[in-house]
Order: sequence, then structure tokens, then C-alpha cells
Amino acid sequence: MTTKLIFRGVYDIVGNKQVGLIVLTDEEKARQVSLVCDHNMVVQLSLRLEKNVRLEKLLPEVLWTVVKRYNDMDFMLLFSDVKDGEYITYLCSIDNSVAIQLRASDAVLLAVISGLPIMMDQQLFCRHSTPYYGAKSKVAVPLASLSREMLEEALQKAVEAEDYEKASQLRDELLRRKKDNDSEKS
Repeated sequence: MTTKLIFRGVYDIVGNKQVGLIVLTDEEKARQVSLVCDHNMVVQLSLRLEKNVRLEKLLPEVLWTVVKRYNDMDFMLLFSDVKDGEYITYLCSIDNSVAIQLRASDAVLLAVISGLPIMMDQQLFCRHSTPYYGAKSKVAVPLASLSREMLEEALQKAVEAEDYEKASQLRDELLRRKKDNDSEKS
């Protein structure tokens, strides 16, 4: 079972010029998933949200035009799992004969360009989604979607701020990932 996701926007993170957040919701706008992306992706997605910007000669749009012109397959984008803070994402043919892994933020960009549906494993969506409150100033980000480096930085800031509850949650997530990595190596 899968949940269809809708792109709602891309946002800068205050105080961090290197990364941004992509917000996807379910069709009912009840729950959201937030993806961390690099600044370049914030720029690329923002460009496609602007009015009166000519995009048809940009490489992603040209490549998608070529794919559709010379291929009869129907595609979807599938978020299937999270590993080490990154969503495992595939460009899949609807008949499941082709599945090509790509970066989650690139999948969202492709969906914005092409209109392809974004699907997420339903259990994954339930585990990693948070309530959606519309255009609020704060966006919740599940710990599992943060990189190890981001978790370590957040842990350091939580300890400095004496927010021991948050520090404990961050430490637990780092330990869980370490345990998962160690068990995979065995």
C-alpha cells in the first residue's frame, strides 16, 4: 500500500544557508513529510514555482521531454524506505519493469517538472509524517530524515542549551543508526 504525496513548497532554514526543506503532504493535507535538501535544490524548485520564468530550455525539462517523446512507459516516483537519514527513492515504471534509484530531492524536482505522481510506502509515511498545519512558520522534521552530521550538530546545540530531553532523543537516534550499521556489516 502507498500514500500519494503532493509537493507543497520548498523553504530556507533560518540560520542555515546550505540546506532547505521540501514539504510534501498527503492528498487530504492532514499530514506532511519534510525532506532536507541542499541549497541548489531550493533554488531549482523555487525557480519552477515562479511565474513568467522560461524553463523549457533548462536541462531537466529538456531531458524529460526526450523521455516522454521516445518512451511509452508511464512512471511514478516511490519513496520506499529511510536509511542513514536519507529516503530511498526510485523512478519506477507503473508496470514495475524498471526501477532506478535517485536522490529524494531530485525525485521531487522531477515530479514538479513532469507531473509524475509521488508515492510513499504507507507504513513509512505513518512513521515519518507529522501533522500538517498549512503555511506555518515552523515545520517539524522527523529525526530519521536528518543526516548523521546534522544530528551531531543538533545534539551539541541541545546540550549547550541544556535541553536534555531533545539531546536524549538525538543521542538515541545516533545510537540506533550506529547499531543498524554495525549489524549490516556483520
